[in-house]
Amino acid sequence: MRNWEVRLAHYYGRDHVPLPYRVGADWWKSEFAHIRSDDDLEGLIAVADQWAAHPERFLPLPLGEIACTVDSGGLIRFPSRGHTDEERNRTVYMAYRPVGKGCPMVLAVPAWNAERWRLRTPLPTAKQCGFGGASISLPYQDERLPEKWTYAQALISSDLGRTMRSMQQCVLDTMDAVSVLTQLGHKRIILAGFSVGSAIINILDLLDPRPLGVICVLCGDDFARCVMDGISTRHVRRSIEGRIDRSQLDRVWRPLSASTYVPRLGRVPRALRAMLTTHYDFTFPTETGRRLRAQFEKHGVKHEWKEMFCGHYTLSYPPFSLRFLAWFRAKLKQAAALPDGPARP
Repeated sequence: MRNWEVRLAHYYGRDHVPLPYRVGADWWKSEFAHIRSDDDLEGLIAVADQWAAHPERFLPLPLGEIACTVDSGGLIRFPSRGHTDEERNRTVYMAYRPVGKGCPMVLAVPAWNAERWRLRTPLPTAKQCGFGGASISLPYQDERLPEKWTYAQALISSDLGRTMRSMQQCVLDTMDAVSVLTQLGHKRIILAGFSVGSAIINILDLLDPRPLGVICVLCGDDFARCVMDGISTRHVRRSIEGRIDRSQLDRVWRPLSASTYVPRLGRVPRALRAMLTTHYDFTFPTETGRRLRAQFEKHGVKHEWKEMFCGHYTLSYPPFSLRFLAWFRAKLKQAAALPDGPARP
């Protein structure tokens, strides 16, 4: 299984060249006067500490309606509230496939380098359960990918401050996607995140009470540990290693870690909170998922957990993909049966 996972990680990451290592504190200069220079590591850590203590200041819910357009092909566009220097990245794109007016929706948040169309497999399953489907493009994905870039290299990179900005933008864009769907009449929304999409939803879970439930597929407790120990981010690790102490990196990327928010999740009840990890995950190492599960149990956060006997990439291949879809369908049918959920199809 490990050999299969390594081959797939190499295939999907064959063109991944890392950005040069940078502290990247300049990405936060406009908001924090205490940052003295581009490489002010202590200044960036201070920003991270404030974010972890008061995430609602960094990730506020949108105020008022969001201007959006829906074309005849079911593609929604709306402006991003995130901080970016790439013009293409200032617009969010969301595929929109309702099954009826005001129907319940599954909003899918993709993996790091998974194009929006790759979510075509779970979304038909949502339709079978009476849910419409929507999937967003994360920063630097699909139409948001700058010219001459081969992948979303700035979403997770060795530019520490930029990675923080990118993940902040991911969460804000997902919040706004929930708002857009609500504006279109969809009041019952399930968030489904995959890989880094699950990390995004784990942050949003604390801050946005509107979704009926969350489903996190392939998740871990510590962002820095997943980047530095995972096989899919080896190119990022090579750029970072020897430049910063691991304990410092943990502090810088602490607000991007699910474990930062778990102690406060108990105050945000969800009709459904389901997590899935895999036994042979070398991208979000298996122990990071198990530690996250232990934290949910320690802090009394109501949830459901499933561990499948495959890996991060092999989850997409038969027979594991079929088992995953059966689990995913069961979770949606469970949501459909809830008092606030849709009627059974």
